[in-house]
Amino acid sequence: MQFGKSLLSLCLIIVLVCSCLPALADANSGYLSAAPYILEPPALPERPNISHDIVTFLMLGVDFGIQTVGTDKIDIRNCHTDSVILIVLDQTDQRVSLISFPRDTMTYVVGVRGLYKLNNAFNCADSFEAGIGRTMDTVGFLMGGIRPDHYVLLTPSFVQTIGDAIGGVDLNVEMSYTGQTGVRYAKGLQHLNGLGIMDYARARKNATVNPDDYGRTARQRQLMTALYQKLIDRPELLETVLDTIAAHLGSLVFSDMTVYDMRFLLPIAEALSRDAIWDYAMTGELAMAMKFWNFSFLDQAKRQSIIQEVYGVQVEKLPYYKHAYANYLYQHGFEAIRVLMISEDAAVYAEALGTAGKEAQALREAQEAVKAALSEVREDLSTSATNQVTKKQNALKLAVKQLRDKTGYPEKLSWAATLNWYEDPLINEYSGIDWR
Repeated sequence: MQFGKSLLSLCLIIVLVCSCLPALADANSGYLSAAPYILEPPALPERPNISHDIVTFLMLGVDFGIQTVGTDKIDIRNCHTDSVILIVLDQTDQRVSLISFPRDTMTYVVGVRGLYKLNNAFNCADSFEAGIGRTMDTVGFLMGGIRPDHYVLLTPSFVQTIGDAIGGVDLNVEMSYTGQTGVRYAKGLQHLNGLGIMDYARARKNATVNPDDYGRTARQRQLMTALYQKLIDRPELLETVLDTIAAHLGSLVFSDMTVYDMRFLLPIAEALSRDAIWDYAMTGELAMAMKFWNFSFLDQAKRQSIIQEVYGVQVEKLPYYKHAYANYLYQHGFEAIRVLMISEDAAVYAEALGTAGKEAQALREAQEAVKAALSEVREDLSTSATNQVTKKQNALKLAVKQLRDKTGYPEKLSWAATLNWYEDPLINEYSGIDWR
């Protein structure tokens, strides 16, 4: 299930009335590392110095799969944050900026080894709360260290419920299509109830016009405009929104904020004008990579420009985010990573024995040579650079074999992968994720 930015207008009140809350403690632990992120998980960069009085909220649209929402039966591996939206309240300039991320954004998850989609960050944890924390950290990483201060998490059922609570919206539906609920919708001006709002916001593969993430995002922006206009025309509905949230907080909608917090600055939400809303999308190249997965590779210049415009700060480009680099990993790089992981186990075994000083030292040096070669490939995918990785990788294999001969290391040296890369625990620390 997917739903997103269009729902923001329904819940924008949550953000606006909570701007007085103190920011959550930052989880910063360092600057961008030069080491390959797929080997050494990135840390959250130091938060930039932002001059404006800004509070950032993360809104997540979550599909809980087949599990029961609001109970201990929720399986963190079966959840998907298919909508990821930042809401930035700038109290200095009296404006709200909306920044959306494609669910398929290729990313590295803060504190986790491997390569994932953005909507997998939630899965790289062992509890619901930890999944939210992983997602907040990873969005903060993509934003150059600007970690969200608060979060609001919505379920599809809540979207339908709150859509009905405000009486639906009138919308010029851009296509004739069948919603994921089985309801048929005609092209043209329609009145959409809660179910219709949810169906239109989720339409992607079942869409008959632009059936991809970017087409869905455009439809969500169309919905957002209609929903927000209704709240402007009928401000009394903001109270209805809050009452609906209060009735379902902790079951269909989740947040680190209380309803009392949300009511505190209600007048700010009521006074917000249409011109105060600014809309941005973190987009880039949408392409198939690493066998058969669709990824969105962020346009780094656009990413930097959005952060500069919204926060007034400059951030560094993110390394290891190119489509060509992802393809290199699939064709050759993952093999080098497997060799490194196997060699690490052999090195730890030998060092515990303490009987292979020369061989263990040679292996460590060979490991560093492979890591250095992989780091060079992030910007230079020339034949000479990629050949260096292969050369250093073969030298590391030899070093492992020599150490095995010296120590009797008992494990089989299985250099070749027998699993898909995303299922291989030597590649991805969290390898049991449902990638649907």
